[in-house]
Amino acid sequence: MRRWIVTWLMLCVSQALFSQRAKVNELPQVLLDYIQEAVSGGEGYNEDFAGELVDFFSDALESPLNINEIQRKDLRKFIFLSEFHADLILEYRRDYGNFVSINELFNIPGLSREQAELLSLFLTVSNVQKKSTLNASSFIKDSRLQFLGRVKIVPEKQRGYTPVTKKEFEKSPDCRYLGPPGQLYSQIKYECSDILRLCITAEKDPGEKGLDYLSGSLSVQTNGFLEKFVAGSYSARFGQGLVLWSSSFASLYSQPSSACRNESAFMPYNSTGENNSFTGAAVSLRTGRFEISAMASQRGYDARVVEEGYTSLLTTGLHNTITTVNRRRTLQGSVLGLNICLRGEKFRISQTSLIYRYDRQYSGRDSIRKARERSPAGWGANAGISFYKVISGNRIFGELAIDHGASAAFLAGIVSTFGSRAESSLLIRSISGSYIAPYSEAASSGSFPKEERGVKFAFSYLAGKYSKASFYADILKDYSKVYLQFDHKPQKGLSHSVRLDKGKAAWGIRYGTTAVLSPSISLQGRLEFRLTTGKEKTKGTLIFGELLYKPLSKNISASFRASYFDITDWDVRIYAYERDMLHNFSVPVCYGKAFKLYLNVHLPLHSSTDLWFKAGQIRYLDRETIGEGNELIEGRVKSELKVQVRFRF
Repeated sequence: MRRWIVTWLMLCVSQALFSQRAKVNELPQVLLDYIQEAVSGGEGYNEDFAGELVDFFSDALESPLNINEIQRKDLRKFIFLSEFHADLILEYRRDYGNFVSINELFNIPGLSREQAELLSLFLTVSNVQKKSTLNASSFIKDSRLQFLGRVKIVPEKQRGYTPVTKKEFEKSPDCRYLGPPGQLYSQIKYECSDILRLCITAEKDPGEKGLDYLSGSLSVQTNGFLEKFVAGSYSARFGQGLVLWSSSFASLYSQPSSACRNESAFMPYNSTGENNSFTGAAVSLRTGRFEISAMASQRGYDARVVEEGYTSLLTTGLHNTITTVNRRRTLQGSVLGLNICLRGEKFRISQTSLIYRYDRQYSGRDSIRKARERSPAGWGANAGISFYKVISGNRIFGELAIDHGASAAFLAGIVSTFGSRAESSLLIRSISGSYIAPYSEAASSGSFPKEERGVKFAFSYLAGKYSKASFYADILKDYSKVYLQFDHKPQKGLSHSVRLDKGKAAWGIRYGTTAVLSPSISLQGRLEFRLTTGKEKTKGTLIFGELLYKPLSKNISASFRASYFDITDWDVRIYAYERDMLHNFSVPVCYGKAFKLYLNVHLPLHSSTDLWFKAGQIRYLDRETIGEGNELIEGRVKSELKVQVRFRF
């Protein structure tokens, strides 16, 4: 009886939250807030990772899972859940029977309100078991097909597109772009019976001659011996990231449990980051408590190449000048990987091995790497053992790894929960300066784990029903990063957020607020101030206000933002998320002194057709030109226009 009473009360107080679940044409605000924090490293934003999250969450909203059929492997896909929290959900279902409402997630001890709120967006409740089968009729009756197309242009003339004489071009071949302005993007997705998924993505960046990026993935997922098979472009995430992790990781300062990574094996890669995926095939098999995953990849990378070898890898993905075209896929890389995992009720131990080879020797400035990579036939390798164990509500985890030269890397941590209100995490890491792992992405301050010793500590406390205090500190030998944040988010009326932070070069304070004026109209605002930590003090200020329109009875939506920033030093630059189109995420950097406006509109033209439009303009007050090189614009104004269309069948 108590369970039914609590569930009924949760239904009454949570109507506003779940009214968003029917709107899958855009990401709810709670998800946008999560992505912003997840992709922020304190010093900047990882937009490629943001694109991955947006794609995943958008697809998950389109295909909600039945909470009464969901398995551990399904819950592991959601990066805001750890294996510990996945087990809590499954144990609750085992002890109390099938869920009668999604709101029961809020009743599960150990699952935070934030996690329950996020997860509820992707789940449905049904007592009818759905049997997914793959046969001739299911390819038509139980399938979904989606086409997405987008174009982005800058109306102002940029130097790279202006006329040039043949003599000038021969003298400086990179002084002009090779193709027309504008960015083109298209994607086709097909899904059948929740078993088979196919995705093809194509993109042309500004200034490129034609279609420059084309990727595709085919994945098959079952509940039997074959857990997953992926061919084409895919990502891999194992252990704690010291050996094999081909994507960024969400380390949230407001969520201590994010210190422990939730490995998800292989996932189809559908984003446009041209250097973040593997290309080949991967398979995961399961028998009893053992899981075996194997992968093979062969692909080209953009690189600066000299006679002796390659000096560096390039990550922009742009091929719009003679030089960038000549550097396209000039380095070939081969990768073989294997993971063997033993899972129990409260533990996991796995071993990950990886061997790789580039067809050219490294010849850059890193003398240690240069000496280490002169191995027989150019091969390199990494191997590691990771562990995870739950002891009385404490989650202990870690990984020990070595490379082919016997250099080591180690990290270990613990996440502790204190009742239903408090949670903390402690993570220590020690990574050798000579450790080489080109396909890793561990909990470090740089792009790759290298020569780093430090301690991370996070603590969060739920003060009341809607208030939360969070503290995060990453203490290194040379500097430290510290965050202190307080959030108050009631279901109605005003919500507030205050954050203090200190990084390597600056400290800052941010205040954000949301005011719900009516069921369809709300206001959001932010004020941020940053100051450098050096002897010569420089400051940066950002302020913006945004009007949001979302009628409850329709899928139409619109937003208008006006902002002003005055930031004269790059060390105090500020990143500000902007609302954008479905499957798109924009976090431009604010630097200089300027006013900025944008209007973003979504129009459902038909039950199967949606149109998005975004127009923005920035007007600088401290300069007569914008940008440099081929991106140079004569004048103080730069505009941006985007149009996107989606068809669903």
